[in-house]
Amino acid sequence: MATQVGTQMVLQDLGGIIFFTDPLTAHPHAEDIATLLRMADMNNVMHATNPITAVALVPVLRAVAEGSAARSHKERPSSAI
Repeated sequence: MATQVGTQMVLQDLGGIIFFTDPLTAHPHAEDIATLLRMADMNNVMHATNPITAVALVPVLRAVAEGSAARSHKERPSSAI
């Protein structure tokens, strides 16, 4: 999963990441998590690691997604009837 997310980051095909972990518990994949977040920073990908940041990030991602859908709809050539 982290590999797929990392690939999407490098291809600039990812708007943001919401990734929660329990900060009080050791994780067997701590290095993978650190690498994923480091890649997000290096590739300027918005990311939330806690609920309050995620609440702030979701409307931004939604607005971008809706804007992309509207632009893509406008770019489609109209078919002649």
